[in-house]
Amino acid sequence: MTTPSFQNPLHVPLHPSKQSSYSTLLSPRHVVPPSAPPQRALFPRKKIVPQHLHTATSKWKAAMSQGRKLAPITFDYVGYTGQGIPMCEIASRASYGIEQLLDRPLDTVGSTISLGLHQHVTLKIFWPGYPQLDWTRQINLTNTSGKPITRAQLASAVSLQFARFFEKAQFEQAKDAQWRIGVTGITFDSMILLSLTQACDNVWVAEVATGTRA
Repeated sequence: MTTPSFQNPLHVPLHPSKQSSYSTLLSPRHVVPPSAPPQRALFPRKKIVPQHLHTATSKWKAAMSQGRKLAPITFDYVGYTGQGIPMCEIASRASYGIEQLLDRPLDTVGSTISLGLHQHVTLKIFWPGYPQLDWTRQINLTNTSGKPITRAQLASAVSLQFARFFEKAQFEQAKDAQWRIGVTGITFDSMILLSLTQACDNVWVAEVATGTRA
């Protein structure tokens, strides 16, 4: 006895050549997720500030530095990657306000940088055209409670040092007009903090840029 076939009158049967082999029963790994939309450029005309990084002065220090090379600590708005965040927005806010702006603000980056060996990190600023300013400052890697500092706290500390550097540099003679600091040149309000990069052992340099938000 043959089983009667049923045909839905609302749907015309498809020819086998037009039928899809896709099945909802397939494993999720076979499904290609939609690609994320491209990020909008927040600072379309930003210009990276070139800095001559500190290098180890001995073969022993060079070998030790290479063995402990760490990934840069990045700073971005929530939902963005690789674009940075204006220093003036960080410097003008308390901790809670910075945490609302910054991506992954509570990551304890202090423990990552210290490697259990250091209580502080040495920040160097090598601004082009100002070789006379040897700006070397130490940033504590623990807060007042003795806990490792967070990404937000590190961003605040780095921005504060740049603000102080700008206060001093505006009264110095620039040897490169393109990077002159002051009211007729580059101001702190135009500074963008991108990352903090290990240059040598416990010496770190901030990757910064100039630019305005679109």
